[in-house]
Parts: sequence; C-alpha cells; structure tokens
Amino acid sequence: MKPISLLPSTIPGTIVAILLASAAAGAQEPKQTNKSLLGKTQTVEGLTLTAVELPAKDVVPALRWADAEGTACLVLDHNGLLRRISVPKFIETHQLDIGRKCEWLSISSQGLVVSVSGSQEVWLVDAASLRVKKKLAAPTVKQAVSGSKLSVAYVTNGKQLATLGLVTGKMSGAVKGEFESLAVTPDSNYLLTGSDRITRSKILKSGTLKVEEVGPVIASGRRGSGLMVSPDSKWVCLPTGGGNITGLPFHPAAKNYPTFVYPIKNLKKPDFALELGGYPEVVGFDPAAKLVLAQSADFPLIVCGTTGIMQQGHRLKDVRDVRQYLAHPAGRKLLLLAASRLTWVELGKE
Repeated sequence: MKPISLLPSTIPGTIVAILLASAAAGAQEPKQTNKSLLGKTQTVEGLTLTAVELPAKDVVPALRWADAEGTACLVLDHNGLLRRISVPKFIETHQLDIGRKCEWLSISSQGLVVSVSGSQEVWLVDAASLRVKKKLAAPTVKQAVSGSKLSVAYVTNGKQLATLGLVTGKMSGAVKGEFESLAVTPDSNYLLTGSDRITRSKILKSGTLKVEEVGPVIASGRRGSGLMVSPDSKWVCLPTGGGNITGLPFHPAAKNYPTFVYPIKNLKKPDFALELGGYPEVVGFDPAAKLVLAQSADFPLIVCGTTGIMQQGHRLKDVRDVRQYLAHPAGRKLLLLAASRLTWVELGKE
C-alpha cells in the first residue's frame, strides 16, 4: 500500500517548520499541590470502597500507573488537567494544566504521551514531575499511543494511522483505514488496532509496522471504550454493547452478550468468552490475582476467573457508566473509573 501523508499536502514545509518550532516553546509549568483527594471509605458487598474526590465525568478512560509498583496514578481529563496522585493515600502531588482539549494518555521511553487534540499536538511529559519536555505537531490527532520501550508513537484521527518520531518530531507516511481505537501491548512488541475487528501488527526495531493478523468481524452495537489489553501482554478483547458476534469458526458457543478474549498472538481463536449479561463494554485484567474484571447493565463490577467464569457480581449503588478498570500491580485492588465517580476498590482476601 502506498504511504499517504497525514500532513495536508497543501501545507508548505516552511509552515510545518514554524508549527514545530512554536510547539516546542511556551510549555506550561506544573504545580506541586499536595492536595488530599481522599474521600469516604465504606464496606459494601465484601468490598472496601474509597472515593477519590475529583470530577470523574471529565476523566479520559486512560488511567495509568506512574511506576511499576503502583505507588501513584496519572489521571488526565478532557479539559487538559493532568494529575499525579499517590496511592493509596490519594494525595495529588502534582498538577499540570495543559489548557487545551485532550483525548488520551499513554507512556513511552521518552515520557508520558498526551494526545492534545485542542492544539493538534502530542506532548511529552515527565511522569514524576509532570514537567513538559516537548511538544510535537500532530495535525488532526485523536489518539496517540506508545510503549515503555518505544521512542515512536502511533497517531490516528480515526481514518488514518501514522508514526510520529518522539525524538525527531517527524511524522511518517500514513495509511488509510478504520482505526477507532489503538493499543500498544505493554511489552512494546505489538500495535493492536480496533474497529469492527482486531488487527495485530508487529513493531519492528525502527518503529515501522508489519501487519501479522486480522481477526474476524466481531463488533455488534456500541464499541464502548475500545480495545482492552492485559498488563502482561497476554490477552486482548473488544467489548461491544450488543456482545461480540457469535457463530464464528474456532469460537466457543455463546449466547449471552459474549465478549471473546483472545491471546495476543491468535486473533481467530479466543481462549474464553465472558457471558455476563447485556451491554458489556469494559473489561480489565488483574494478572497478579488471576482475575478478569467486567460489567453488564446490571452489575458495574463483575469479578471472574481467567476462564471467564463469574465469581461475583457487585451492584455498587451510584456507580454508573463504567469506563475503565485499572488493576493494581499487587493484585486484588483497582481503580474503577465511572462517569459518576472514581473509586479505589479493594477486593479483600480470596
């Protein structure tokens, strides 16, 4: 396929250079806030729930751990406010006001990767101090993703996919297609793209991509929050409101709004199916505890084993419109992001 430039061909090179230069200047300064966001703690249905006091409805469903131990989380909202919050004391230690509309938060070897759609840029931010390291022009950016071992980001506007060098600031030629959501596996080996199906591409040393496998069409109904990838790079799924399409070759028989969970290296034969009820749109993975987290129209939190068998469903009063589960690296603890609130959930002992 012939590469197609993501940059409009009508923009002269001198103007692009000016855009890049202006993007590198005038970085906002982070603030040390040391502000408590710790809310009420209660025990409900065997769970310990602690409210995190911030406006959850604006938060981008791309919560990230600031380090491998999960001592702090990174929270970005659509208005451009980026917070670094200690866990489990929930002290906001740093805050960066980007001041522009933001769509996504990812990680890279060069720092945090913030998709700043309001200025058509990708910002690189230090994960510890929230200091802005660099601003890179990325016209029409909707989502930019990277990995902890990568110095490139993959940028999409939903209809094209391009590669952005995080050191050079150069955008490669792009390809056209349906790119509703992107995810880099945590081991930085693969780029996964989601539309009505999942596609896996190998990330080569240069950052270029080699398409390896395209899965079957599985989407039915609303796409939810897009691709869900396990922290150990083992599994991927694409939950959809109407459940995944059934009757496919090599897929288990399923009837109740299934979500098929595939091994990263085999998108045609799932390891198991989640059948938990209507309107499944979000899945999370807790490798340390060997659990899968999910939801349905009836339960905002369902705990399952890694074969898809439901262990317990939790109704959780006032938790509405779940958007993300971020399991803690130690296991059996998670951040549950919903439109109504952000909650720290402790599952307790087995």
